[in-house]
Amino acid sequence: MILFTLAFMGIMPLGILLAGSVASVIGAPAILAIGGGVCILAALVFASQLGKIRKSIHPIYVRLGILPAGSAGIPTVAQLTASKE
Repeated sequence: MILFTLAFMGIMPLGILLAGSVASVIGAPAILAIGGGVCILAALVFASQLGKIRKSIHPIYVRLGILPAGSAGIPTVAQLTASKE
């Protein structure tokens, strides 16, 4: 657990130092807007790659027994309701 905390919280002081030094030049609201924009951009990049990630992870999940061999992924709501009828 300490390695997890170090990995994610250990770099935070460096980011705070960088944001503070840049904020003294261009202002705190601009830094917050830039940080928000970077977060939204990162989320869009991740969302665009999600299908590729799922396709590459699926065989690993099948091999580990997490998913059954014939599964095609998470069923949709339409598939779930159609199977009940």
